[in-house]
Amino acid sequence: MTELEPITPSEALELYCEDIDGELSPNSVRAKRYQLGKFVDWCEGVDADETRVENLNKITGRDFTRFKNWRSEGINKVTLRTNLSALRSFMRFCVSIDAVPHAIPEKINVPNLDSGENHNDEHIDESEARAILDYLSQFEYASMDHVLFKLQWTTAMRMSGLHSLDVGGFDAEDGTLSVSHRPDQGTRLKNCEDGERVVTLDAETAGVVSDYIQYLTKRPQLSQSEV
Repeated sequence: MTELEPITPSEALELYCEDIDGELSPNSVRAKRYQLGKFVDWCEGVDADETRVENLNKITGRDFTRFKNWRSEGINKVTLRTNLSALRSFMRFCVSIDAVPHAIPEKINVPNLDSGENHNDEHIDESEARAILDYLSQFEYASMDHVLFKLQWTTAMRMSGLHSLDVGGFDAEDGTLSVSHRPDQGTRLKNCEDGERVVTLDAETAGVVSDYIQYLTKRPQLSQSEV
């Protein structure tokens, strides 16, 4: 039997995020950190008078049930399932670093969804999206990741729509984006020409897009030898 090595939940989370960094997109890593951060908060007793789980070696199936009941307050079933699925993956990682027994991940009871509920299994709720946007605004302002996530969240635009965007389609004065079907340039919309439209942005989102474009236009051009 493998001897477990003591580790706190927060230390294990840092190792996990370092491990998946590079395998998942930055936004996905941030979402995982946010989801699993709720579990760490519960273990550390941020809402209680004492720590619930200080050493992951000693975590039990009862702890997961207690956490599930705690986390289920104020969120929908899809979000709860996503959070618990992330927790199970995290615990499988913890098995690999000798932090928990092999049987621990399967003690997490991930709820099944009724018919029609599983169409959005990767749903990010508002609090998760806000956490990601706050991070991007502070540390990666007007970056590609910031612009794409901001547009997805505020406009609910499909990836094909985002892919079709062009700098020339942004009107800074009106705060609008033109979504165009350009199959000859490799940017197809699901509904072809019928999917073309003009999207009006809120002032904050328009400002982020404008700052991103200004950065692009001011960025030094690479010489042919540097490309």
